[in-house]
Amino acid sequence: MLRLPVCFNGIELGRPVDVLLDRQASRAVGLEVVCGNDERRFLPLAVTTVGDDLIAIGSPFCSWTRVAELLPRGGEDACALRGARIDQRGVEGVLRDIVLGEDGRIEPVVLATGDGTQRVPLDGLSLS
Repeated sequence: MLRLPVCFNGIELGRPVDVLLDRQASRAVGLEVVCGNDERRFLPLAVTTVGDDLIAIGSPFCSWTRVAELLPRGGEDACALRGARIDQRGVEGVLRDIVLGEDGRIEPVVLATGDGTQRVPLDGLSLS
């Protein structure tokens, strides 16, 4: 998802650089997008359609809140979690990636373990 441009009617508005999570709800709530003016903005996932080659929005007037204003209110960026040591269902490892379902729910997490990488279902995200 982070490799796709955010577009309105084929016009690129920016590029996502992070996914913002609500860990309590175990879901992604939006994207941190770097816009053409280098401003970082929050784009709610609810107003997007994620395709194979782009992330489409239906209006250029979506809620483009500044990310710095959002994070103190309980949002958390996924990139900050990458590299954290976690224990999921008895599998200990380093968080490498988070897999999102179509509805934004966090599905398995990808852990780097001593035996390679392993997808583990999410049971809350406990960081060590």
